[in-house]
This record gives sequence, C-alpha cells and structure tokens, in this order.
Amino acid sequence: MIRVELPHHLRTLAQVGGVVTLEVGEPVTLRRVLDALEARYPVLRGTIRDHDTLQRRPFLRFFACEEDWSHEPVDALLPEAVATGKEPLLVIGAIAGGKASSRVSESSQESPSERGSMQKIQPFLWFDDNAEEAVAFYLSVFKNAKAGAVTRWGEGGPGKPGSVLTASFTLEGMEFLALNGGPHFKFNESISFVVNCKDQAEIDEMWEKLAAGGAEVQCGWLKDKFGLSWQVVPANMAELLQGKDAEGGKRAMQAMMQMKKIDIDALKRAGELA
Repeated sequence: MIRVELPHHLRTLAQVGGVVTLEVGEPVTLRRVLDALEARYPVLRGTIRDHDTLQRRPFLRFFACEEDWSHEPVDALLPEAVATGKEPLLVIGAIAGGKASSRVSESSQESPSERGSMQKIQPFLWFDDNAEEAVAFYLSVFKNAKAGAVTRWGEGGPGKPGSVLTASFTLEGMEFLALNGGPHFKFNESISFVVNCKDQAEIDEMWEKLAAGGAEVQCGWLKDKFGLSWQVVPANMAELLQGKDAEGGKRAMQAMMQMKKIDIDALKRAGELA
C-alpha cells in the first residue's frame, strides 16, 4: 500500500482528506504511482502532469524520504520506505526543488524556491475566480515581490479547462499560494497578515495601497478590496504600547484604540516617550 500526500488545492479538487492510499504493483515507480492516483481520481488528470506528454507540471515537486525526486527518471524505483508505505510520497506545490527544509533566513529576501528549499508553512488563499487579479494587486503593493508559477484546470475538473487553478507569488521573502476555488468561502478578521513598518512614511504608504478599494477598520487593521485583513503597524509597536511606565502604557493603549491608521508620534506622546 503506497501513501501519497497531496497539496491542499489538489485534496480539495479530489475531495479527499489527509493522505491517499493506493494499491501499486511491483516495481514501485513514480510513473506507476501517478498512474494509480489518476486512475482512482480522474479529476486529477492534467493537474499533476501534462495530459499528452505526461511531464510533471513545473509548479509541482515530488519528495520521497525528504529528497527531491522531481527530476529523477519516472521509471526509477522509489525508496523502499515509500514502496512499503512507511513514508509517504509528497506532492508539493510552489517550490523549486532541493531537500525539504524548514529553516528560513530572517535576513534573506529570497523566496524559499530561490533558496532551493521547501517553505514549511505556506499561506494558502482561497478566492472565488479572481486569484490572478489579487496576485497582481499584491505584487503592485509590495516592493519586494515576485510572481511565481501558475497551474491551470485540466479536463474533468469543475473549472474551465485552461483557466487558472492556482498562482504562487512571493512577498518580502514569503511564498503564498492563491486558489480559484469558487464562492464557497470568504475571508474574515480571524486571520490577518501583519506588515511591520520601519517608520511613519512606510505605514502611510502601505496603508494607502492596501486599503484602496477596501475598508479601514481600527487599531492598524484594514481590509483590502478582496476582503483579506492586514495589520499595518510600526516594527516597535510593543515598545510604543509599553509607554514610559504603567500609566503611560495605559494611555498609549487607549490612544491606539481610537486610531484607524497608526500614528507613531501620537502613541509616543500618549505614552510620554516623545
């Protein structure tokens, strides 16, 4: 019994949860595993490999026992641990190869793909049918941003063949994945992304760009035009809210509660840090 772990968007497409188990005869190769996977879940045909050439989609990578198997011959024998079901074969989206690693340099502005490693945790954003528009918007907002790979619906899926299924993009060194999943789910304030800004000028710039077409909320929170929540705050927010002393911290907190966009000087005055 072979175990295959799919990325979230493919699990959603195939309507499965967790790890998929497959019966694969000897010899256990990548080709035979993918054949069995597509035979059991026809909706996945064309999403992992091309319909005609059967070449791996460039947006996806295969990992076996923490080693990148994306460029190995498809008829090569998979590691014994995978062939016996002890370890799963991982199908991973939005990476570019290399050994799986959870280490990310805080100082590096490169994406995990560019560093040749797998980002351990990746934000996955569900849109209705406007993922491309959203990605373009976020790329225009952040200076250190880069578009990534795009996958498209194949035959047999609920989406129009050739239309965008997922799109990856990198903001400030972090990779995101956007999905055109339909109108089933909406963003809400329980999840937000924090933008740590170096000064008031950066707060003003990021606030104006992200809030365009969206809504200003409170305490540095806003919703962009796609409904995604952001917190645009100074990098030293915790220090500003401590104030000069306990009373200063209380006044700084009260001042922040009255703000929409954060005003650094106002927080300093309230906390007697100016």
